[in-house]
Parts: sequence; structure tokens; C-alpha cells
Amino acid sequence: MGKRICDMYGIYANNFNLRHDNSNPNDSHYKETIAKLSDDELIKWYDYIYAFMLNIYLNINDLTDVNINGNFEVK
Repeated sequence: MGKRICDMYGIYANNFNLRHDNSNPNDSHYKETIAKLSDDELIKWYDYIYAFMLNIYLNINDLTDVNINGNFEVK
């Protein structure tokens, strides 16, 4: 998996209340921005993240790197 793909995967998992409790102010992983999201906003982000992760899984053999500006390279 390309480094940028791994980085984005980690950012989503660690900062969107998926891997860590980002909404609890007593937790060291607290993110005020995430805590302020409504349930509907958080669900929209989860839908986006799910699609991102699913695309990684489906294209893992072809993707080598992703540029967060929208470009990607294939083998």
C-alpha cells in the first residue's frame, strides 16, 4: 500500500472517533472538532471513510500511491 494511502487510513482511524475516543474531553485523543459534529455529520463522514476504505480494499493490487489533491498513480 502506498505511503499516502496508509497515512490517510491512519488519519481517519485515529481522528474520527473510530479507533480512539475523540469526543471525550477527558481522553488524550480528544478532538474538539469531532466532538462538535452532530450525529448526522458524523454519519456522513463515516460513509465517506467507509467508501475510502472499501476502495482501498478493492483496488489494493493496483494502487501504489495517492495524492490527497486528487491524483493517483497505478502500477
